[in-house]
Amino acid sequence: MLISQCLSGATAVTIALNGDYILAVNSGIILVKKNGIQKQLLKLDHRILDLTFNEAIVYGVGDNGIFIRSTDYGCTWEMTTLPTSGSIWSICANNDGTVVTHGNNVLFLSSDFGKTWKTLHPFQSLLGNKPSIRSIFLDGQYVYVGTKVHKQHGGIWRIDLQHSEMVRIKRDTRMVAAILKHNQFIVSATGTCKGFKGTVEYCHESISSSKKYQWETCESDCKERCYLDLSTSDGFLYTSTSQDENGVGKVSRVYLDENKIVPCAIVHGHGWRVSNQQNEFLVAGLYTSLYSNSEYQHLIQH
Repeated sequence: MLISQCLSGATAVTIALNGDYILAVNSGIILVKKNGIQKQLLKLDHRILDLTFNEAIVYGVGDNGIFIRSTDYGCTWEMTTLPTSGSIWSICANNDGTVVTHGNNVLFLSSDFGKTWKTLHPFQSLLGNKPSIRSIFLDGQYVYVGTKVHKQHGGIWRIDLQHSEMVRIKRDTRMVAAILKHNQFIVSATGTCKGFKGTVEYCHESISSSKKYQWETCESDCKERCYLDLSTSDGFLYTSTSQDENGVGKVSRVYLDENKIVPCAIVHGHGWRVSNQQNEFLVAGLYTSLYSNSEYQHLIQH
């Protein structure tokens, strides 16, 4: 493997073409090829906190409302600022051109692959302080929204984009850091910065009976403050964690059929994001990033 010396502070990652990964670091965006060769795609002054790759388009969001997009596999980039001064933690897209990201307590929706945007206010009817958004997941006409810590309105909300309807499918006072769909299950990664309250939970998808979501908690031998991310590919489901008291974050395989979480790798610092292709994964860590599969592990030095 050829190792670049320019990496520092990885914050986001997504799987791309032919087993390549696109990784966000403090200096910008890089392409990490399956053979380990790395190529700088973009230099940036702002952190990119989430990346997604869909239909040959790379989307990214981060601090101070930054939104980036490339339609030619990172050769050229468009950059704009969405109307929020805070950090954008999550973005998702589908093949039809729908792209969804967020501000503090609003959603930004695009129907033309991120060229133009409109703002949605899903929480405007809620009484009291509005919850802040931390994670989103797009599934057909529905957007699942996970909140930051909020005692009254925290949890996961399902928003119907076609009918402008919203229902809370999970009540939770902790931060919902990630949501995805794995087979027939909706899966969430949650936790807080204090205590050891992190969990990975799942429920059967049940669109027609929204009031009957029954959430199960995966068992683990390790107590975690927070599970930060989730990634799924071809039946393989992974999660990453915040750092423990020793400064170590973990990557774990999640077995929903056995209701368990099994650690399989560690990184120094928070495991901010993880992305996988089958059993291979790359975790974007605060101090080290790790590319691993069942045969070998390789540290990407920062």
